[in-house]
Amino acid sequence: MKNGVKQLCARLFRRPARRFRYDLSSPGRTLLVRMDIINRCNLRCFMCPYSAAAESGAPPQIMPPALFERIAAQVFPHAYHLALSCAYEPLMHPEFEGLLEIAARHEVPEWGIVTNGVLLSEKVSAALIRHRMVVLSVSLDGATRQTYRDIRGADLFDRVLSNVRTLQAMKRRAGSDLPHLFINFVLMKRNVGEIVPFLELCRELGAEDVTFVHVMPRSRDNPDSLLLAPELYAAAYEDARRAIVDSPMRVLLPAPFTPEELAADAGVPRERRLQQSRSSDLAGTGARVTSQRVEPAGENIYCASPWMMLFISPNGDVHPCSHRQNDPPFGNLSASPFEEIWNSPAYLDLRRRLYYHDLAGRCRTCEAQTPNSEPMVRRPIRLL
Repeated sequence: MKNGVKQLCARLFRRPARRFRYDLSSPGRTLLVRMDIINRCNLRCFMCPYSAAAESGAPPQIMPPALFERIAAQVFPHAYHLALSCAYEPLMHPEFEGLLEIAARHEVPEWGIVTNGVLLSEKVSAALIRHRMVVLSVSLDGATRQTYRDIRGADLFDRVLSNVRTLQAMKRRAGSDLPHLFINFVLMKRNVGEIVPFLELCRELGAEDVTFVHVMPRSRDNPDSLLLAPELYAAAYEDARRAIVDSPMRVLLPAPFTPEELAADAGVPRERRLQQSRSSDLAGTGARVTSQRVEPAGENIYCASPWMMLFISPNGDVHPCSHRQNDPPFGNLSASPFEEIWNSPAYLDLRRRLYYHDLAGRCRTCEAQTPNSEPMVRRPIRLL
């Protein structure tokens, strides 16, 4: 009865969609912007869905510099965070250094790329330092040459390490602290035993931030998921806790699976949506460490994505978040101004639905549970 009354009130007092406009003229940078400037990658990591997409024969998309500059002028002034790559390899863009120059003009406080590091040449490193890019995030997924080759399908581990060491040496010679070096590791059964040596490697490379995320899909249907070996992961987690005592690095490591999470994956319905929070499991280790804990969202947790972030494809298509990039776009920045797309009927309707927990489609099953994932808040978004 209580739920029925709440649903009735929601319907009775539902505000018109026009109240869900978001005025971009407000002062300050409020947007988390993710984009891909190309839809190609030079590796074929076995767990990556984009490897299959690359083999599908889909036509290449390379963002023209003119389109990038148009997007930069309309979107970047509103951004506090800008990722120039999300799913593909940005260093494959033939005009990458020119795009860096354009992006640097807008002085986004946090901006950078995620790369596999294979094409991180001295010339590229010099451009990153010259344009003061803030973050370079390198994905490795292993602490040994064999594991790297097994996961990424190429014998390029030593080359990537050499590229990273060269970048760090060039930064020291230039007296620059930028770009900050972040390193990523996708957790799975085949590499869980390398967490500790990986942390040691990252420390030797001078990484400032190390992020671990579980392989996707994170379910028992995935034979490499650590959901199939929770005790193994719990033991590796404890080893990592001991290894990072007094570490200067910031380490983001998923907490061991809870009984509730294991039960949920076994088929117990989940409550609407999962949200990421940071537990204090690793407090007191001496390192700047956080641990990811996934919890049921409940009715007081709201997805803020359509107010605070967007994803842009290489052809200019706009999506409200990276989880929906395979859905129909909400507009295209080569054809329409950003503010027109941002307050389009599609955006207004999505904001209304999320505000009232009237979830549909992909939002109903979304699990925003990775570091730096879609923003979540504990109270309704202020209507502007």
